[in-house]
Amino acid sequence: MEVSMKKFLLLFLLIGNIFAGKYVADYLDFGVGARALGMGGGFVALADDATATYWNPAGILKVQTRQLSLMHTALYDNWYKYDSAYYRHPLGKSALGIGFVMLVSEGIPFTKPASFIDWGIDHIPSTGDTGEGNGVWDPGEQVIYDVEMKNDSKNFLNIGFAYPLSDLTNIGIGSKIIYENIGGYKAYGFGFDIGLTHLIRNDFYFGATLQDIPGTYLHWSTGNWENRTPTVKTGIAKGFVLHRIRTRLNTTIDIDTKFSNIRQGSTLNIGSVSFDPRIGVEAWIMRFLSIRSGLERKNITLGAGLKISYFELDYAFVGYELGNTHRVSLSFDIPSFERRGITTSKLPPQVAEQKLEKVKPEEEIQTISGEKETIRVSQPQPPAKPEPVTVESQNLDGVQVIPCWFSPGDASIRPEYFDTLNAIGKFLKENKNYYVILIGHTDNVPIKKRYKNNYELSLARAEAVAQYLKNNFGIEQYRLVTKGYGQDKPIADNLNEENRAKNRRVEIIFVRGKQ
Repeated sequence: MEVSMKKFLLLFLLIGNIFAGKYVADYLDFGVGARALGMGGGFVALADDATATYWNPAGILKVQTRQLSLMHTALYDNWYKYDSAYYRHPLGKSALGIGFVMLVSEGIPFTKPASFIDWGIDHIPSTGDTGEGNGVWDPGEQVIYDVEMKNDSKNFLNIGFAYPLSDLTNIGIGSKIIYENIGGYKAYGFGFDIGLTHLIRNDFYFGATLQDIPGTYLHWSTGNWENRTPTVKTGIAKGFVLHRIRTRLNTTIDIDTKFSNIRQGSTLNIGSVSFDPRIGVEAWIMRFLSIRSGLERKNITLGAGLKISYFELDYAFVGYELGNTHRVSLSFDIPSFERRGITTSKLPPQVAEQKLEKVKPEEEIQTISGEKETIRVSQPQPPAKPEPVTVESQNLDGVQVIPCWFSPGDASIRPEYFDTLNAIGKFLKENKNYYVILIGHTDNVPIKKRYKNNYELSLARAEAVAQYLKNNFGIEQYRLVTKGYGQDKPIADNLNEENRAKNRRVEIIFVRGKQ
């Protein structure tokens, strides 16, 4: 049987892991997510998608939605299949991440002694020399080996939990449950990671992850124990917006610090400590097309991405000595289908069933009368002082949307919007054939006081506006529909305070009913 030298080299490394120390479970360093890998793996401070559980568990809170991320690649000239699946789920102020990684190869050649030629030490039959014909293998006698093809499987379950320490700082903890089976040699292991992210100033983040603390231990079926020594990952990420060309840049710099005396392949060594840089840049063009490049230790990486609606498809290329790798990821932002924000008041069925999942320019919705109305919307900006609002029926040829902005974490109506709401209340009181849909929104900052989560806060904002109109103008409840979408429908990217202020709003939508 003809087996390439590359496969024998890989086999040597795999079996060596059973007894070695510095390369214990080195597949845990392979990385997940084509987006991050296209940036050289410099993702500790950025960590803003479902794979944050792997890179920095504190970053789970930076993901704004429920998100699923899947990745597939073939490694080492298609000898290994490497797959991962990661999911992020919000839990009020905190968030949970879970992932599974699988590295599998089939048809690995394992050799074992099957028999020997008992001709003695001179290797010549019928000479009667020492050892000939004694039925026992003597040093120098030729051994005949059998080659058996077996499989190799390495898996780990990755679970993370993140919680905000403050408005600017998040902390996260991750766990890894490991199972390996190399041709019948089995190992089980368990390890912990701790991560932190901190917003230094607008769009400038610091991140740190302490992996495998106090050490990730593996116990083999041979009776041997292995210890994977801790790794410290630190990094910074800075975002830039180039308005003229409608492009956003993300730049990252990470340093991986290992304490396992790895010299070959590392960038810098000081004693038993090694340092490896990871540098990345990502450009999002018009929010749907991205190009990426990076440096992973001494390897150049390239990548690209395409985002359409809830889906994002990413690709990464990394060149290694043992073969180039092509990694492909598919991510899916899972929309919130439950009606979190509808008030409990009894509403006309035609109103309660309004489908306003997306309010877009020139979108048509169904009114109470069954006629179609056209929404004409622009991207509103939060003014320092709102302009006076005049509401007249002759101006409502479509559906008018008026925004009302709020302070962080608060559902109290700001005094500067009293005049706006007074004009709306007066109009509704005089025009009984109109009703309003009040849709509350928030930024992505986790809630710490009073409200359980951003969904509850967004609904409270919508209901505060409804209460104002009822108390001051006697507007009937059935004409006031309240919904809360939390942070799910931002009109800006939440990366700085100016943009977050735009998202803390209630949209007041006028709809004309039957005369």
